[in-house]
Amino acid sequence: MLSGTSSSFRGQSPAPVRAWLVLCAMSMLQFFIAVDVTVVNIALPSIGGDFGVDGHSLTWVVVGYTITGGGLLMLGGRLGDLLGRRRTLLVGTALFGAASLLAGLAPSFSVLVAARLLQGACEALALPAAMATIVLLFPEGPCRSRALSVWAAVASCGLVFGFALSGIITAHLGWRWVFLISVPFILVVAVAALLLVPADRPTSRERVRLDLPGAVLLTACPLLFVYAAVEAGEPATSLRVSLAALVGAAAAAVGFVRVESRSPNPLVPLAFFADRARVRANLTTMLLSGALSTSFLLFTFYLQDRLGIGPLGAGLTMLPLAVALIAASVLVPRLLSAYRHQCRATYAWTYIAMIGVRERE
Repeated sequence: MLSGTSSSFRGQSPAPVRAWLVLCAMSMLQFFIAVDVTVVNIALPSIGGDFGVDGHSLTWVVVGYTITGGGLLMLGGRLGDLLGRRRTLLVGTALFGAASLLAGLAPSFSVLVAARLLQGACEALALPAAMATIVLLFPEGPCRSRALSVWAAVASCGLVFGFALSGIITAHLGWRWVFLISVPFILVVAVAALLLVPADRPTSRERVRLDLPGAVLLTACPLLFVYAAVEAGEPATSLRVSLAALVGAAAAAVGFVRVESRSPNPLVPLAFFADRARVRANLTTMLLSGALSTSFLLFTFYLQDRLGIGPLGAGLTMLPLAVALIAASVLVPRLLSAYRHQCRATYAWTYIAMIGVRERE
């Protein structure tokens, strides 16, 4: 995904100051994309009160953004190859800002959900182009590693501070500003990308073919599954509707496998599933993400609707949990690395001891 236009970026050798300014702009974009994952949680009861919708309908304000963004992410990377990363970045960033404005000004709940779906699609368009821009502007080695570390740290901060920002904004400004607050910053990112990001040549259409059916099925499968799970607990919803959605999710999954096996340029090559360790790691990540998203949603309603805690108090209450999750994501890899070194040392000493015993015998 980074091939094709990399030579046009590397040949320009941007000044370090310019590259770091681009990193600041891309990190700002990453921050607000990450914030939008968690910032809406604390505002959900206020949104439901204004529009008169219940908790199960409010689920789509969160799910619509995350699933659409994740399902279309690889398609967004391919579009960057086809249209050029600078152009894709500008279009995705501008549309993300417009979708945020639409969400903040939404006159009805259905418009708000549609705006969240559009936000997810625009995230999938802008995020791969932003990351590719960082990779190609910074030379391989410590400089690129430092830039990507900043990028990852900003994303983590966005996820953590989303809870606190949501509580503060909802309590003092109202839930609409949860979405409107990002609009001026996204405008700054778009202007910075227009002025600072070098132009690149799009890859030829013959070399890049979009797997649109695969992208649609990859997004439809989790959306239908979540719909079936959410609606199954509602007495007003027929069991047949939930079962039909569940069957549709299974059909979308099977259809995705068939499409990927026949596509000349699949989004997810089936060889990906040949590595069991990789598959287990991705399944674990998927289950963990689903559990965390559900927990955040349930905690939000429990704290505000059952315990009567206001938006600000609920946001601050959720903050230690988010900080602990980020700290764990930083510490666990180091602990695993230390554990592997310790195991290797133990195996080495055991092997040496066995050799000594054999020599004595």
